[in-house]
Amino acid sequence: MKSFCIFSNSIEYKTYHSISEIDSFWDNFLPENHHLKSTNLKVLENAQLPHIQYKYLVIEDNKIPIGIAYLQLLNFNSSHYNNEILNKPKLEKIKDYILKKHTNVLICGNLFRCDFQGFYFKNAENKHVILDVVKHFAKKNEFKIKFTGALIKDCESDFDKKHISEFCYKPFADDIIMQLCVNNQWNSFEDYQNELSRKYAQRSKKIRNHKNEIESKDLDLLAVQENATLLEKLYLNVASKQPIKMGVLNAKYFIEMKRIWANNFKVIGYYIEKELVAFSSFITGTDKVEIHYIGFDYAQNEKHKLYFNIIFDGLEMAILDKKQKLSLGRTALEAKASAGAKPIYVTNYIWTKLGLPTLVYNFFNKYFKNNASNEWQTRHPFK
Repeated sequence: MKSFCIFSNSIEYKTYHSISEIDSFWDNFLPENHHLKSTNLKVLENAQLPHIQYKYLVIEDNKIPIGIAYLQLLNFNSSHYNNEILNKPKLEKIKDYILKKHTNVLICGNLFRCDFQGFYFKNAENKHVILDVVKHFAKKNEFKIKFTGALIKDCESDFDKKHISEFCYKPFADDIIMQLCVNNQWNSFEDYQNELSRKYAQRSKKIRNHKNEIESKDLDLLAVQENATLLEKLYLNVASKQPIKMGVLNAKYFIEMKRIWANNFKVIGYYIEKELVAFSSFITGTDKVEIHYIGFDYAQNEKHKLYFNIIFDGLEMAILDKKQKLSLGRTALEAKASAGAKPIYVTNYIWTKLGLPTLVYNFFNKYFKNNASNEWQTRHPFK
């Protein structure tokens, strides 16, 4: 099923509702091993996550395909944020009203992956077209969905200021992904420890001593399926602590990732006295290991330093597999900086409708800036 929209004299786009409708063309259009290949996108379709839909656009100029775009349509509601955000004196009278409200947000990209630009053009000079396409889709889509805003996520390069202004977007450049570069001279985790200052080396050894209390298992597809409900519960333990959750995963997501990605997606279970108390998922690429989603029991984490051991396990995996870097994601900046990770700044572009949507965006933006800690910047673990 597809629809056809025209928004300029020569530029038009077709909308597809499932990647299976167009996977052959889609994959042939992209470069080899591109992250937007259909197998990567099928995971989320198959997982059937709540409150989210997916659309696939083919962009044409004079009937000739010039680009593609991957869209996620998120119904954002009170399940996606921690209600403590609303515990402000000025919001007390309208808190109950806000909790009942929901809105639709359009995302070009993947909410559940880092470094995952949601569009591709054969000629990079055409990339500014995505600004118009996304905004047009948000305002004119045939599904009659009213979007309060749109996010173009994880852009690989900046747009020209002229185009940003023309289409009324705001750049959001404060987004950080923590990344640890792996020294090609390291052949073991001990080599990494030898590069740490005395204080951090002692700390890492104490953390690794807790590994003696933990049994870790590489879960195959059958084991992921058997433990899927518990994996979801452990994931939600961690996710619920986040002020904002732009989308929530489910048990089926981890099953689909393991089924489709196979050996390139590892799920490591952590057991205390034969009880699964934590897990971490790892994605392996050509040059990096990415610590994907994790989950744990907070009481057991406090006793056995599960979180820090997950970070160190990811680093050890990257070292042994001769990868160049370990990607650690967007949260817990101080902990990751303490392991030696550095920030990679990512640019996103945001468009919001005037009025209440803009006010809400400004509120959340101000909230995060006021509550963001810069303590991570003081962490320098290497000699």
